[in-house]
Amino acid sequence: QTVFREGCYYTPVTGVQRRIMEALDIPMPSTEIFGKLSKEEEETDEDDNIQSLDELDIILSEIEK
Repeated sequence: QTVFREGCYYTPVTGVQRRIMEALDIPMPSTEIFGKLSKEEEETDEDDNIQSLDELDIILSEIEK
């Protein structure tokens, strides 16, 4: 999920990232959802502060080291 100041936009998940998310039983986001996030939707897990696939790539590459 990529979050912008005025709302959100979900990009399609493909390739290795998709296989990892499927293996971990993480639900796939719908593509191209636009809209203002409510306060409840803005809250994130304390254990999971990943906000984009780029951040996921960084974390996964650190795990692989």
